[in-house]
Amino acid sequence: MVVGLGFGASVVHQDDDDRFGTESLYQNLVGGVDWEYLPIQGLTIKGESAFNDTRESPVAGAADTYAGQAHKLEAVGDGGPSRVKLEYEYIDPDFVTNTGSATADREKFKADWRYRPEKDTTWRFGFLW
Repeated sequence: MVVGLGFGASVVHQDDDDRFGTESLYQNLVGGVDWEYLPIQGLTIKGESAFNDTRESPVAGAADTYAGQAHKLEAVGDGGPSRVKLEYEYIDPDFVTNTGSATADREKFKADWRYRPEKDTTWRFGFLW
């Protein structure tokens, strides 16, 4: 394993121009960054962040605009017989995107500890909030 930092970025744009029946039209712009940091052997820290700007135009009524953000952080420690994983995820109520799979208005914390004292024995403990 090499100690280091990795980084990526993306932008996705969607623009509806044909209406079918009573469906709303959407203009959607989502930008995101992903990163991974390996500070020492056995420890990985990574994250994802996304930001959206969405405009919904229904058949009747005024257009709605949504601007939100979503973030996920994860830390994994793996060494010897133990492996610990911590995750935190936050998705803003106004994070609305048709180009992804995030569930709006969500906050989650998850912890997992796996302990393998012998080849044929594994203990696993987890917590989800």
